[in-house]
Amino acid sequence: MLYILGNRRDYDRWEQQLGCEGWGWRSVLPYFINPRTTAIPGSPTMVTDIYQLLHSRNVYGCYHGGGGYLTVSTPPYASPLAHAFVQAEETLGYPNIDLNGPIQSGEYN
Repeated sequence: MLYILGNRRDYDRWEQQLGCEGWGWRSVLPYFINPRTTAIPGSPTMVTDIYQLLHSRNVYGCYHGGGGYLTVSTPPYASPLAHAFVQAEETLGYPNIDLNGPIQSGEYN
């Protein structure tokens, strides 16, 4: 299963263009963060290493919850094919992003 907050622009459009009051990004973000606990997988893989690096630097800490009933984590294993994709994307200069952060255009592993 994949957990993604959704794109900020979509929520803001719903509120501004469709008149859905209370559905803008700033209004809905707490509902995504508060019930969530972001967990670091236990297996030492590239996915875990990148995840730990991002969170040790608190890159997007305000987008990740703690103490909630829904636990979200990255998979404990990444296949060799996944590693090859990540290396190819890095070679091409795509930024490594956090899909649940403020920017969703780039490469995510």
